[in-house]
Amino acid sequence: MITRLIYGANSPIASQLSQLIVQKNPNDKLITISRGNLNVSSNVHTHFIVDGSTEVPFEELISKNSNAIGLVNTLIFFPSEWGNDSKLTNDRLLDFLDTGPKKFLDAINSLMKNELINDESILISIGSIAEAHRFSTDNISYSIAKSMQKNICDKLIGSEGLKLSHITCGSIANNGVNVGDFLNTINYLENSSKNAFIPNIEIYGKCDIKK
Repeated sequence: MITRLIYGANSPIASQLSQLIVQKNPNDKLITISRGNLNVSSNVHTHFIVDGSTEVPFEELISKNSNAIGLVNTLIFFPSEWGNDSKLTNDRLLDFLDTGPKKFLDAINSLMKNELINDESILISIGSIAEAHRFSTDNISYSIAKSMQKNICDKLIGSEGLKLSHITCGSIANNGVNVGDFLNTINYLENSSKNAFIPNIEIYGKCDIKK
């Protein structure tokens, strides 16, 4: 039995992934964390609410529930602000950085502090192909935040020797990336040897490919 932790589980693709994981892996343990309730029916599923103005902070939640959570074999980090910004402003950028790369680093540090991950745990950051749009003025704050999240993965691999992977994901729409693609990629990372480091995987949907 392995334990998977999905942080930011109430986004559409993360919610679908949670459902698919309990269907495909009924004997494994699933822990989900999000700002709201999540409708996943399974006796191996535990859900926590975090990160809102009145909810328990992530580190406190992890510390109080460390025995119930146990060793996390796979972390999948989804949280992100969203918005089609064409201008770069301090306030908007800080919102994106706080929700994305800062919370990602907070999650890793909290799990390390409470000894809930080790050097064989698979730690997955969900990114976007917006990272590669170097001079684009679409979704500026979003693309900067995702790029920084990817850089954090690289630096933590070097400084901590953790098995981090940043999945650069294309559009989730008709003819795009679907939840099965996510799960297949996660399973691939989980099945890699303990000495294999896979810093980045890119997944494009058919709709992302220019003819």
